[in-house]
Amino acid sequence: MAIQEKENLSFVRVWDLPLRVYHWSLAFCFLGAMLTKEGDDWREWHATFGYIMVGLVFFRIFWGLVGTHYAKFSHFFVSLPQLPKYLGQLFTGKTKRPIGHNPAGNAVYLTIFLWIFLLGVTGYFLFNEMPATDQYEHFLKEAHEFFGNSLLVLVFFHLVGVAWGSFQHKENLVFSMIHGKKMAKLENAVKNYWWGVIPILVLVALVFWYQAPTSAVPSKTKIERKENKESEQSEEKKEKENQDD
Repeated sequence: MAIQEKENLSFVRVWDLPLRVYHWSLAFCFLGAMLTKEGDDWREWHATFGYIMVGLVFFRIFWGLVGTHYAKFSHFFVSLPQLPKYLGQLFTGKTKRPIGHNPAGNAVYLTIFLWIFLLGVTGYFLFNEMPATDQYEHFLKEAHEFFGNSLLVLVFFHLVGVAWGSFQHKENLVFSMIHGKKMAKLENAVKNYWWGVIPILVLVALVFWYQAPTSAVPSKTKIERKENKESEQSEEKKEKENQDD
């Protein structure tokens, strides 16, 4: 984890454009998924936001392999062994200022990646009424709700960490993730790699092609189909009972 002294610092880019677009796209979709989680009317929008979030996680894995220095997982894993020491320093107020993510942030981010993937898997089975859904519907709903609520907790810790880091090191980390720049040595500057935004745009286009909400207020096609199926099963049951009589 790169640590900088105060002398010889400049305002340089450390977060490339694709990483920033990914970050704010994920935040937007998470907010959208939370706002559309209640009620069948918004079911398709909720699924669309969820699919994009899962796709963004896969993009982040890709970008963690080919992106710029502070976006790479090699930077993540180098800092993780320093987590216990960092947490000890955190409570004493003696943490050193990192240029990239700090060890605690890296641990939270990796957990968020996993949680979003598990949310996507459980949500996919529930939304698409897969063959296993009927048998395990209660378990899938409970699991989906658990991962959703615990993801809220992880996001809360992320926001607390951002606020604490901004206060302790006297730098606005939110703005840094908008314009991509922090105070660092010139050799720490990274390229913008604008072309990395293209996979994100393709991802969003594919999701809307596969699962596009049919209107401003999504239709109830899947819900109605389920209700019709239940109605048909009920009628068949009554007919069978009448025949038995």
